[in-house]
Amino acid sequence: MYMHSTQQQRRNQIEILYNAGITKGVDICQRTSIPKQTVHRVLNLIKDKKSLQHKRGAGRPSKIKANDKRRIAALYQSNPRTSLRSILPRLSSPVSISTLHAQVKRQNFVSKRAVRVPALTDLHVSKRIAWCKEMKCFD
Repeated sequence: MYMHSTQQQRRNQIEILYNAGITKGVDICQRTSIPKQTVHRVLNLIKDKKSLQHKRGAGRPSKIKANDKRRIAALYQSNPRTSLRSILPRLSSPVSISTLHAQVKRQNFVSKRAVRVPALTDLHVSKRIAWCKEMKCFD
């Protein structure tokens, strides 16, 4: 889970002002229009010398490891027509297809399916060649 950029920007603004010598929460609130509660919470973190980075929230850990996530991305980038069932045996941890599908969606990959296109007939080929010859002078 990644922190929203506005939250990080607020924390950075408060820390910069605190390091510049503005240590009162009220003054920081007036200068930045950040809510007083947020300012006091961040100032307490700074004073206690705790990290301002976002802590990982509670929740179930992912079944798919970081290596597997990278492998999935590499497989999809090399061939977008790769099926989920063909990826499953290549992963180091056993996961279900629905878990794999959710991970693929999280990585913003879209499955591509080959579409069958009928072959060109001789008539179509001759018409294309005639069109090309006509358009040749329109450079």
